[in-house]
Amino acid sequence: MEIKDITIKEVESKEVRKLIEDNHYSHKTTPNHFLSFSVCDGLGALQLGFGIRPHKKNNISKLITTDNYCEFDRMWLSDELPKYSESHTISLLLSYLKQHYPKIKFVITYADGSAGNVGTIYKATNAIRLEPIMCDFYLLPDGERVHPVSMWHRHKTRAWSTMQELYPGIRHIKGSKSNPVYQHRFLYILDKKMRKKYQDEIRSHSMTEGLVQSQRSAQQNICECGGKIIKTSSGQHMCDLCFTNY
Repeated sequence: MEIKDITIKEVESKEVRKLIEDNHYSHKTTPNHFLSFSVCDGLGALQLGFGIRPHKKNNISKLITTDNYCEFDRMWLSDELPKYSESHTISLLLSYLKQHYPKIKFVITYADGSAGNVGTIYKATNAIRLEPIMCDFYLLPDGERVHPVSMWHRHKTRAWSTMQELYPGIRHIKGSKSNPVYQHRFLYILDKKMRKKYQDEIRSHSMTEGLVQSQRSAQQNICECGGKIIKTSSGQHMCDLCFTNY
């Protein structure tokens, strides 16, 4: 088989569920997926969904709304497929969405740093790299990964004592400054006009941040009396008006 022979087909989720459960590192489908695809009649599987907390996706961009985005939740491809199949499959998927689901303007996808993924394939397919977030999930003894929100919905509590009682051997994987484990985030924009708006939004945000930073820096160099804080020849800092030392 050659790259050009790869095909994707929209199917019912039940047709790819076992493929994902048997082969994807998460070993489960997401509960809120709405699109499933078979790759090359069973040599791969894709799933798209709405993710956790869909109403909060506009913290990525104000342009993202609950009805114009989706998340690329699952992708598994057999080793029988040729080299670079991942990038070609993603290209087919994005083209399919543009043609058949024009309301979808944004596709958000993640690379799980706790599983050793850094998003190489997304970088190779020109996805926009977003600021990563710290991983936060429960790892169950059977290997299942459960988001804290999903865990709360399951049991109406996340008390650690309860978690340990329900799942002996459970681990809470949570990144921190001392133990940085990241969830890498990427964004595909399927509409040219929306991409231009996004670029303008980022540019405006950068200019605003730069202005705020400049104002902060300026304020840090001004004394309460209004004088300028200067560095003396001895290395000390003092106000050139009231001579207060800093």
